[in-house]
Amino acid sequence: MSKEHDSSWEATRTAWDHVGDRFADVGRHVSDQYKKLGEERGAQAQEEVRSSVRDAMQTVVRQLDLAFTSVGNALRDSDSKQDLQRAARSLADAVSATFSDLSTEIKGLGSSSGSSSESSGASGSSEESGSSTPPPSESSSNEP
Repeated sequence: MSKEHDSSWEATRTAWDHVGDRFADVGRHVSDQYKKLGEERGAQAQEEVRSSVRDAMQTVVRQLDLAFTSVGNALRDSDSKQDLQRAARSLADAVSATFSDLSTEIKGLGSSSGSSSESSGASGSSEESGSSTPPPSESSSNEP
């Protein structure tokens, strides 16, 4: 099973390597086209582009200032603070549950495959982390 697992990770790694290669190819093509257009349009067009880029950057800076000022104002508001705290807790709970499930899966891969409860994560998962077991209200909400 270890060789199968290794080959699975190798296949995944290879797939992501291909994704990176393809996006690098796209980036090179865009760069080549940009350089080609710059050469064709000449110095005057390039100055127009620089001016447009400068204007766009100034707009971005103004919008970022507005966004960060809004964030600062919202953080001073008590209702916004509570919402942010709840959102952060939800994110932490989701990350914790994800890693708990991943840990259970990894431990299941390393254990003997003779027991179906071990491979499904049914034994020991609630002892290791209380967050992986759904609360009773969740399981009872599925009833009509």
